[in-house]
Amino acid sequence: MDAKKIYSELKSNGYDVELTNLFSYSINKDKRFYVPVISGEVTRELISLVDGYGCMLVADTYVNVNGEEPVYTVKHSVYPKDMQSFDWV
Repeated sequence: MDAKKIYSELKSNGYDVELTNLFSYSINKDKRFYVPVISGEVTRELISLVDGYGCMLVADTYVNVNGEEPVYTVKHSVYPKDMQSFDWV
């Protein structure tokens, strides 16, 4: 999975996306795994674009509890469909 390439295409198609450092490789802490994280509505076009890279969308639920009432948001991370495609940088 080429996270930077997918990120660039999503950005150029007008999606609200950020490239996020998700986790580090346990054996070599200098290697990190990055994924595009998309805010907003999921459309058929978005699913098709992500699928074209051999990836899938995974919904992430966020809860902000800094105020009186919790605020819930959903974002979607782009993951490869198989673990062998993870791109460690």
